[in-house]
Amino acid sequence: MKYYIAWKPTSGEDVKYWQWFEPDGVLVSLAKLQQSGRFREVIAKGIHEYLGFKGEVFLDGGAYGYPGYSPPYTQTEILDLQTWLRADLVSHLDRPYVNLTHIPESQKWALLQTTIENARTAFKWQKHAPQEFTIVYTVQGWNLESTRLCAKKLEELEADHYAIGSLIGVSADEAVKRIIEVRQILGRQVKLHIFGVSRRSLLERVKHLVDSFDSAVPAKAAVFKEIVSPYLRRIHVDEASARSCDCPVCRENPALILIRGLPKQMEKFNFYRAIHNAYLYTEYSRRNRLNM
Repeated sequence: MKYYIAWKPTSGEDVKYWQWFEPDGVLVSLAKLQQSGRFREVIAKGIHEYLGFKGEVFLDGGAYGYPGYSPPYTQTEILDLQTWLRADLVSHLDRPYVNLTHIPESQKWALLQTTIENARTAFKWQKHAPQEFTIVYTVQGWNLESTRLCAKKLEELEADHYAIGSLIGVSADEAVKRIIEVRQILGRQVKLHIFGVSRRSLLERVKHLVDSFDSAVPAKAAVFKEIVSPYLRRIHVDEASARSCDCPVCRENPALILIRGLPKQMEKFNFYRAIHNAYLYTEYSRRNRLNM
């Protein structure tokens, strides 16, 4: 499995992990870029130059960052934006179901139909456009039945790269069922990414079925003063002790990830923890690649 570090611009100093080690790739939120006040600069430079990162950049579809997952643009408009940003991988405009279990069944099916139609629009666009990036077609669903239907519809596109969304908050058993179902429908020859999954208990069960995953846990855990172990266990700094670690921060000074810091210093030490956490997630994914 490859691990894409989920990255978004912040009000403070952005954590540029690639200045400390070489990630497998970076997943960037289109919505957060648009809402950052720096979008014109990003378009002018392109995402690689803006980040200062030469590796693989995966740009999501942006819907997850808007209220009700309703972005203010169409599928064709987002493809134009993604073209200007010059990423390596881009997701089509899908409609996730995270935190939407309460909406009427009819509305859920309508959202799924939108995801499918947007995928078809993106596929037609790709056939007539220069191959500047790879479009990742995202399978959505709120249960096994809807996920199965979406996968069957998107499989008709005969694309090379797919993803599965809406697994955040889903039990490990249910997530495994959906991933197995989608893999069986799409076949072994295509690439399959899972969005927003970081639980080791789940990753261990599906690592032979998926090619990549992403997670924002490294930065989120850092804010909660948590560091990640080599087996992805989150440990609060009050309960942690210095141990041997090959991450670039610990090689410099192992104490840096354990310091809470005074209020004005917290951001700096959270920064170090985020780098440590992302490095261990990356190493975890690489170990699994070697063992498969």
